[in-house]
Amino acid sequence: MPDARELFRRWYIAPLRRLEELPNGDGGFVVLATACFLYERYAKAFLKAAGDSGTTDNLIARLSADFGIPDDAARAFWNVIRDGFLHQGMPLIKNQQGNLVDGWRTCATHEHAIELDGKILKVEPWRFRDRVLDLFDSRPDLIEHNQSFLWATIWQE
Repeated sequence: MPDARELFRRWYIAPLRRLEELPNGDGGFVVLATACFLYERYAKAFLKAAGDSGTTDNLIARLSADFGIPDDAARAFWNVIRDGFLHQGMPLIKNQQGNLVDGWRTCATHEHAIELDGKILKVEPWRFRDRVLDLFDSRPDLIEHNQSFLWATIWQE
């Protein structure tokens, strides 16, 4: 039976890499959305293993540290991209308090995975994916760390 690291490779790494082969960057949104929930799984496991809680503020602080970005860029990413893609499949620009950012851009030519340029959020989906996968590669024990959302297995019948 394959272990969690092998299943992670089969179910996530291989498909996320193949999506980059689609023309015009058409796989970027699927990669970004998938990498968002994988990052959240990683960050919550990391925080729990360190004895911290998975509050939104702690997750945003972890994102800032893991991606080497300022807190305002991490918060913008979390609110616009993470919340938007994981709840409605598109970035969230406006909430009840008003506009979160003036706009967002995804592009394969952005220098950084996440950047806040004034009030414009720039995201490079492939760099974001690669960083998330690198984080799991450096801590494969965190793949199975979550006890609420147990890692699936393949059972031989």
